[in-house]
Amino acid sequence: MRLPRLVAPMALMMVMSLGGAIVVTLNAEAALGNGKSALVSAGSVKAGTGHRKRGHTSMVHSSKPTPRPIASTWTTDTTASPTTSPTAEPSPTPTTSQSASTMGAEITERVFTYQTNAGTFTTSYCTNGNLDRSWTGVTNAVIVVHGDSRTACDQARYIVDAASDRGQLQSTLVIAPHFLTIDDADAAQPNRLYWSDGGWKSGSQSLTSPYARSATVSSYAVMDAMVAATASNAVLPNLQHLVIAGHSAGGQFVNRYAATTHLAASNPGLAPHYVVANPSSYLYFDARRPDGDQLRALTSSEVNACSSFNDYKYGLNKMYSYPAGSLTPAPKQYSAARVTYLLGELDTDPNDPSLDTTCAAEWQGANRLQRGRSYFRALGETLGAEVYDRHDLMTVPGVGHSAHGMLASPVGAAVLFP
Repeated sequence: MRLPRLVAPMALMMVMSLGGAIVVTLNAEAALGNGKSALVSAGSVKAGTGHRKRGHTSMVHSSKPTPRPIASTWTTDTTASPTTSPTAEPSPTPTTSQSASTMGAEITERVFTYQTNAGTFTTSYCTNGNLDRSWTGVTNAVIVVHGDSRTACDQARYIVDAASDRGQLQSTLVIAPHFLTIDDADAAQPNRLYWSDGGWKSGSQSLTSPYARSATVSSYAVMDAMVAATASNAVLPNLQHLVIAGHSAGGQFVNRYAATTHLAASNPGLAPHYVVANPSSYLYFDARRPDGDQLRALTSSEVNACSSFNDYKYGLNKMYSYPAGSLTPAPKQYSAARVTYLLGELDTDPNDPSLDTTCAAEWQGANRLQRGRSYFRALGETLGAEVYDRHDLMTVPGVGHSAHGMLASPVGAAVLFP
């Protein structure tokens, strides 16, 4: 089945092939996170589709070596002037020499260049292909977000394992963006984007200190560009199923991104299937919090003891500029999204050193399993019962806090590849 093409009222993004490279032009103000919305053009990006398939089976686990990074020619151009809207053009068809029919299992890390009117920046992504050619035999794309350990290539391998188990490896392109933090950056890479340890997963702006950069960019703006390029006709002309998934901190990223991405807000036809696995916390859409099987407002003394409980990333107060700039309010956008929650049956340790134990997170539950179940119940009260037509929850038996155990389990693989 061919996916519908997107239509937007103002054409401020275009995907085209230039000398073997994919170029995405995005509204510069939106990409730089000044609170203005991102608008996407017609003709280049296709919607993903998803189908539900339930099951409960045991986990699978394996370990593989880290690949050697290589260069890529992927380029993102955000040079559009704030006062000048570029003219969108349809994506040309890559030549036969640029095309490849099917995918393999080898994972490599490639450079992702993000150009703004304030300078040119880079980040990277791990993949079993690349974004600078057409893959005519590919019908599935999975974009997977790493956790706090930032092992992007490992996450890509987990998706390759899942695709292989489902017999869909040859038809699947895997993209795993790599968000660097201050621990990864250095002065020797003056164009490399980096974020705070917690900021990248919530859409914050990249940092300019201690390593100077000429501008800041939201991690969600970078993700928007990767999604747009992956779903473009120039790269995947036969795309049928687009998934954006993440485990742990990656699950936090996907949960907030689904609610605030500018691509989804300005292009209703762009409809990925979001998979949120074992995050430490979630984005709530009102000021109530779980109390048993119900939601309730906090008392004044409880609010005084945890005044940040409803601040972003836990709630909608004090949102960062890029998440706040979405054209569609976060509750409405999230309710309309197709989301599956994957929870590990054994992810119940309240003393897990990677568990968020701030008071704001503790108001969501004692452990990840409890927080996930409470959040899923809360959605019906905050967004309406119809949300369950598009959101579902699956528990992976016998699995704790393991990215491979979740994503490559028979349950996880069936969600990613229905």
